[in-house]
Amino acid sequence: ALALKYVEKALRRHGGTGRLWAAKVQLVQDEAVLDAALNEVPKSGEVWCEGARVCLNPFNNGFGLPKAARYLDFAIKFTPQYGDSFAETVRHRLLNHALDTYMKDLCDLLDTAVSLDTLYSPGWKDEPATERNLDEKGRRKALVENFVKVCETHARSFTRSDQEIDDLLGEVDLSDLEVRVSNADPNYGSMWFRCRPHIHSTSIQTMRSSRELIVEELRVTLPLYLAAHGRRLGVEKLVRKEISAKGLRLSGEEFDEMLDERLKEAPPFSPEDVTPDREWKLLDFATGVGGGLKGGDN
Repeated sequence: ALALKYVEKALRRHGGTGRLWAAKVQLVQDEAVLDAALNEVPKSGEVWCEGARVCLNPFNNGFGLPKAARYLDFAIKFTPQYGDSFAETVRHRLLNHALDTYMKDLCDLLDTAVSLDTLYSPGWKDEPATERNLDEKGRRKALVENFVKVCETHARSFTRSDQEIDDLLGEVDLSDLEVRVSNADPNYGSMWFRCRPHIHSTSIQTMRSSRELIVEELRVTLPLYLAAHGRRLGVEKLVRKEISAKGLRLSGEEFDEMLDERLKEAPPFSPEDVTPDREWKLLDFATGVGGGLKGGDN
């Protein structure tokens, strides 16, 4: 609270400073604040990077890899010297590969555990849902709650050895990103400094170190990402079903807006039900140094 107070005080005097807006986005973890920041400093790579972190935070209702990828592209384009954007891109690539691999079973479970036809089939309004009649929004909420429970159960039962996770994430090719980071030669960023093995380390060495540290973190936090991604997929399935049943014709932007609205109203997953032996907070994933991620010496 004190940090946010000082940031807001500084912004009243220096409203066009991207690093101050980035700090506020990081502290608040709210997309409305992110929108305000981008309205003030649309070419700040630090702000775009913090926006990506909001999207990559498994405790954020708007968790989503596609939007995070777009934000990271903007972050690197506008402020290539900001190293955190490259480190978060490493995280995004590793997460994307892991979730693509481990979500296959969950996608099958979602399709079989919840019948999507029950919401928009003829006469659905006359049928009981969870032992009571509900309007469309209530019925949709009940189905999403089922999705979330399935995701929590699947994530809680996720058991993979560290070696198996390491081998899977080792398949991700980052050679193109190494070329980009070598050309940009980033020189600042809290996560970047934390991942840097030594003060004289090159940008490629620092990025490879960030990969090792993020893999170490994902060994611990991957079940949370599985639950968050599964929740998003479940909501997306319902949105696509609704669009099809109602004969709606939406642009890509309109679909994203509808999906964002549904994600905000959908119940979150419970981290206690996913990893009952650990306690987590929203801000554990706000700085890019959450879970098992530990830094080296600067």
